[in-house]
Amino acid sequence: MINYSFTPPEMKSVGHKRSALILCRLHWPALLFLALGFWGYGLRAVDYFAAVPGDLGDARFNSVILEHLFQRVTGSGIRLWSPAFFYPFEGVLAFSDNHFGSALPYVLLRSIGAGREVAFDGWFLTGITLNFVCTYAVIRRLGLSSFAAAAGAFAFAFALPILVQEVHAQLTYRFAIPLAYLAFFEAILTKRLYPLWRVGFWSAVQFFCSIYLGIFLVYLLIGSFCGVMFWNRGSSMFRDFQNSIVSEVPHRKFLFIGVLAISGATVAWLLYSYHLISSTYGGFKRSPDEIVSMLPRLSSYLLADGSGLTSWIGHFIDGIPMRHEHQMFFGIGIWALALYGTFTAWRGKLHQDIGRLATFAVVMLFLLTLSLGGISLYRLLSYVPGLNAVRAVTRIGLVMIMPIAVLVAIGSQHILNQVNAFNNVRKIAVYLILLVLLGAEVVAYRPYNTPIATWAAQQAVLREKLPSQLATDAILYITGKTSVPGFVTELDGVILAQDLGYPTLNGYSGNTPPNYLEPQPCISYRNRINSYATYKGVSLDAANALAARVVVIALEACDPVIAALSSQAKQISLALENVSLDNHELKANLLIHNNSEEDFNTLRSSGPPLRASWRFMEETLAGQDLSSKWDPRKDLARTIAPGGSASIDLAVPLPQMPGKYLFQVSLVQDGVAWFHDMGMKVLSVPVTVEAMRSRS
Repeated sequence: MINYSFTPPEMKSVGHKRSALILCRLHWPALLFLALGFWGYGLRAVDYFAAVPGDLGDARFNSVILEHLFQRVTGSGIRLWSPAFFYPFEGVLAFSDNHFGSALPYVLLRSIGAGREVAFDGWFLTGITLNFVCTYAVIRRLGLSSFAAAAGAFAFAFALPILVQEVHAQLTYRFAIPLAYLAFFEAILTKRLYPLWRVGFWSAVQFFCSIYLGIFLVYLLIGSFCGVMFWNRGSSMFRDFQNSIVSEVPHRKFLFIGVLAISGATVAWLLYSYHLISSTYGGFKRSPDEIVSMLPRLSSYLLADGSGLTSWIGHFIDGIPMRHEHQMFFGIGIWALALYGTFTAWRGKLHQDIGRLATFAVVMLFLLTLSLGGISLYRLLSYVPGLNAVRAVTRIGLVMIMPIAVLVAIGSQHILNQVNAFNNVRKIAVYLILLVLLGAEVVAYRPYNTPIATWAAQQAVLREKLPSQLATDAILYITGKTSVPGFVTELDGVILAQDLGYPTLNGYSGNTPPNYLEPQPCISYRNRINSYATYKGVSLDAANALAARVVVIALEACDPVIAALSSQAKQISLALENVSLDNHELKANLLIHNNSEEDFNTLRSSGPPLRASWRFMEETLAGQDLSSKWDPRKDLARTIAPGGSASIDLAVPLPQMPGKYLFQVSLVQDGVAWFHDMGMKVLSVPVTVEAMRSRS
């Protein structure tokens, strides 16, 4: 059993002095490390306020959500859960993160006149600064020196897996994680329940900053608690907890119960709001196979493709889906100091209790989420409602770095303790070595950003095409170019409409309304109006009234070849005949029927030939996403007369995991269009894969 003790920081010795000189003398390592991270990475990430971290996708989406909250706060009359994109669908804020807990810096910057891009940069830099400052304060509170605490805070704020998530700015605000972790430690180390009100409060704050990170924080706290249970078998810890809350003064009992109740209620309200909106759209969830593909592998912990120093370590690794999400190499300096800190703590040389619990938490998170050949303990959680909406589990590294940062601080502290007897020159040399060891990879990291001028240019093109006058009830819709990804066009439309104060059919988020097709020039805006009408069950007159308000801004004219293909696609139907399953394959004849009045020639005069494509999807998820997993292809090489049919043979490997699936087939002209995006019905056939088949 561990003998817990809580050591207050030596900061208390300075009393209440607030002079700048004393503060600098006490916290110069924090100022040094923060300056290194801020100038070595932060300002480069925003290109000194000339660019925005990330690409034209998620960065602009986060900007849209933050701007929505700013407009809501400043009284523009918009509904909180229903931003004016994906109009007229409701509750679309719940399609992704909401920024309720992190929007304040953005709102303040916009309120004093900053443009949306500059305000976004300021919001981003504020987030990484808060992450550093809070972690530094927490590690100091755990009793480590200023330099050791600064080293640990630098690891938490600027580790390589943190930097690579600059493209997902919704994950920036993690400052509540160390504060909740500290409160948990204080409860354990002092055997008092009272600090747990802060665990509840800061966990709730983290949920409001990012539900992803809130869930991962809960995993961290559970893993840490398992470590406590492991080392306290048969102890009186729980009796001590009970006695501690009984002995607290009344106002502390009231605070303890009140804050925990309010924190729990607010998180319950948030999650219930997501559940309520999600259920109206059939539920937002990912298949277990999709989640498993996004679990960390052993090789994930070697990937750092954005590092100018250590990208070579994982350069030989290939075959990882969504490779950009698997960048989990924390850095040579962080690993070296964390492993040294682990060794130090386990040998009982320094901060044994804190170090052991931190090590146990890292190991628990590592084992829980690790995937070995598709086998993982986390697969069990992938079936839990709510948790099955969390796809990118590789982002667990953003929370795992907290106990690692504690170990980095312990390792740094032990090194500094060994050089106490050195003269000042040698001490400075050790300080510099530690600074370089941690900071070199951050400075060598290659930030990914997009110039603000590019954001502005996208909008300038659209504004030139706007009609001279717009009706007050207009609904905007932007159709893009076939060579431009659909999400770029969607966000172009959303930002234009948001800046002008109009609703738009365009939209982008982690989920989409049902049956939304790409914003291609040959696909009518009526698809989106009709999708809403079907979803809500509105009358034809109401749908026509909505359609009459739509103002279409086309960036490219519809190609006659694609237009002809689009009109014929609706007249093509698919069927399967002679379906059989053996131990490895589904075999069938794919029947293609031409219901149009013209020949259907799969060898096109323009562009690549038409081909068949297929996928297996779990029955419960098959209708939610028509954009992914269409990887296989088979040439057709047929000309089908009007009213005629043609058949091709298919031999398709079965999924490895047993279960109930839908085998789905569609047609595609690669680089041009999918037939199901142009009105053809996807062929769906139920298939049951049995366990013995999948293993043979």
